[in-house]
Amino acid sequence: MKNCASGDFLSQHSKNDTDLISVVEQGLVYKASEKLSRIPDRLSSGLPELDYFFEGGLPFSAITECGMPLGLEGRFVLLHFLANGTRHVSPPLWVLWISSYQELEIFPPAWMAHGVALDQIVFAYSKKPMQDLKRAILHHLFKIIIFDAPPHMDQDDFTFLCQRARENNQAIIVLRDFFLTNKQGNVWASLRFNCARNPTTNDYVLTGLKGFRKKWFLFSPQRIGM
Repeated sequence: MKNCASGDFLSQHSKNDTDLISVVEQGLVYKASEKLSRIPDRLSSGLPELDYFFEGGLPFSAITECGMPLGLEGRFVLLHFLANGTRHVSPPLWVLWISSYQELEIFPPAWMAHGVALDQIVFAYSKKPMQDLKRAILHHLFKIIIFDAPPHMDQDDFTFLCQRARENNQAIIVLRDFFLTNKQGNVWASLRFNCARNPTTNDYVLTGLKGFRKKWFLFSPQRIGM
C-alpha cells in the first residue's frame, strides 16, 4: 500500500486493514505531536452561499448521507468541504475515503484544482469496509471518513458508526449512487440530501431531505465561486 503523504495515492485495489494501520502507526501519515485544540462543530465549504444552505457546513460527531448518482458530478460539491478541511483547519484534518468502485480511478489534478490537499487523504477500496477496514475507521487520526457507495452496510453498522462519530468527533459521510427520498435512507443520518448537476443548464441542485431548514438550493458554479 502507498500513502498520500509521499505524494502517491493509497491503492484503491487494496483492502488490507493491517497494512493501512501500519502506514498510519509508523508515522507516515500521522505526527503524534499534532493535536487539534478544537474540532469545529461543522465542516465548512468556504463558500458562503453553500454554507448557508448547510447551516454552517457538514456536522462533526454525526453521519451525513448524500444521494449522488455517478455521472452527475455531485461529488465535486463535496470536494469544497474537503479542500477547506485539509487546508484551512489548523492543523489540517485527515480524510479516509473508502470506495466500493474498484474500476474507478481518482484523477488527482481535478481534486487539486478544487483546492484539496491530497497529502491529507488516504484512499482505500473495499466492498465490506466494516470488516476489512474497521481498525482504520476507528483510528483517532481520521476526522473525516467517507464511505463511497458501500453495498454491504446495515443499520447495526450505522448505529456503531454513529456512536463512534460522537466519541471521536468525526464527520462520517455516506455517498449513495442513487437519489434518496424522505423515507429512504439511513435513520442515523443527521443530514440527508441529494446533489446533482443538471446537464442541460449546468446548474447544481441540492435537495435537503433531513436536517435542513431550506429544502432546496439551485446554483451555478460560477455564481458561488466554485
